[in-house]
Amino acid sequence: MTGYGSNNTIRMDNDSDYLVVQIIRGFKETANGYQQFLLDNKAILIQVFDDSHSNNYRTLKTILADFERIYEAWNESDVSKENMKWALYTFASEVFISKTPQKEETPRNQNDMSFFSEKKEEQYPNKGKNKSSFESLGKWIGSGIWDKDKFVNELKEKYIETIETPLERFLYSFFWGLQQRDIDEGLPAAVNLAYEGELNSDEYIYLMQKVHYLRSSSIDLPCEIDYVKMESGFKHRMKGIRDGIITEPQRRTFSEKQQLDPEAYQLYGLIEKLDDKIDAWKNRTRFIAYLQGDSTISRHSIKGLYLEEFDEELLSIFEECYAAADNSDKRDYASLLLSMTYDFDTYSSKDNIVATRNSFKNLGSMQIRVGRQVSS
Repeated sequence: MTGYGSNNTIRMDNDSDYLVVQIIRGFKETANGYQQFLLDNKAILIQVFDDSHSNNYRTLKTILADFERIYEAWNESDVSKENMKWALYTFASEVFISKTPQKEETPRNQNDMSFFSEKKEEQYPNKGKNKSSFESLGKWIGSGIWDKDKFVNELKEKYIETIETPLERFLYSFFWGLQQRDIDEGLPAAVNLAYEGELNSDEYIYLMQKVHYLRSSSIDLPCEIDYVKMESGFKHRMKGIRDGIITEPQRRTFSEKQQLDPEAYQLYGLIEKLDDKIDAWKNRTRFIAYLQGDSTISRHSIKGLYLEEFDEELLSIFEECYAAADNSDKRDYASLLLSMTYDFDTYSSKDNIVATRNSFKNLGSMQIRVGRQVSS
């Protein structure tokens, strides 16, 4: 069977090739599609195992298990999967190199990446092909510390062909790769978008981190930074997400407090809670659809849901549907309303709870007998 690359022939008829394939077939994936990816690229795994001159199948199993993290992070990114197979070869070769005893050499610190010697590079002819060598993965092999965010950022820098504007370069480039123009033009543009609620959660975090790094490095900022305005913009965005006007992508970025200015902590706290809020808003949408007669939503699936709050808009919809219902449906609506949770602190702030309490009080104007008590 002819393999990949020039003048390479993949042998599928010897014992080691057979065992490599059997190890792949026996692999228990946790990331959907990973085992099929390995099978599709078994020739690459056979080649790198042959290139290693190793009979260490335990190391091969470790490589497959570790690369699953890379596969999953890559799939979650917006980067083409075209070069993932070469990253598999390069990562496997780097692991095999790290496991090879260094003859007549002084032992090195694990974090010293110089064990990827030129001699070993020649042994693995496809190592680094198509820019498939990643600093973040080399550090993982050396130190055992997996940094998903750093890998994804490096992945985007390598394979997303063009970052067109100073704004995009400012938000998405590594900090030390920024040019002065990116700061002078990109930062004000990002700040203005943040004030308007036009950045997604990841972009807000990138912006806050970059501002902190600039200040920590004593680099002059080309504009004022007002975190109160940013918070107002993000709250405006949250309302758009709740109302279905804005579709928020899944957040992939997290931050330590030491990576942010203290004034940014409150905004970051809102961003951290957004995923949970979105779940509660989806419940709100389902409840409204049920009240308005959506036959695809069962009563059982609605009962006991948690909501962020029983807000004025939801109160108005409930009153309208309640007034038009027969006595049986009225009892059903009231029972469902009472079954729901409105004061779970993951989803509801003190202001949300106050709003819910006021809405329940206002139900008395219709003489709806619901005695729901919401804790403060």
